[in-house]
Amino acid sequence: MAAIVVSLVPNNNYEIPQSSAVNYGDYSEMETQFVIGLNSQINENKHAEILLSFASKLAENTKDINVEIAQIISNDFWEMYD
Repeated sequence: MAAIVVSLVPNNNYEIPQSSAVNYGDYSEMETQFVIGLNSQINENKHAEILLSFASKLAENTKDINVEIAQIISNDFWEMYD
């Protein structure tokens, strides 16, 4: 009794038609642009976090000035620009 061998691999080499060939150069360029955009977004987020942290610390560390000094500044402030 002879064994029948079935192979899923074709016996011949086939060429991929040019119209269905994938141009990996385009994908590489798209990946590069995506990574650049992603890095830019990450940098913007870091800058926003730094600015928010700075503003929060600045607001936490503010102190009210003496009421008399505030009144003098309020009364005489606009005279500096006359």
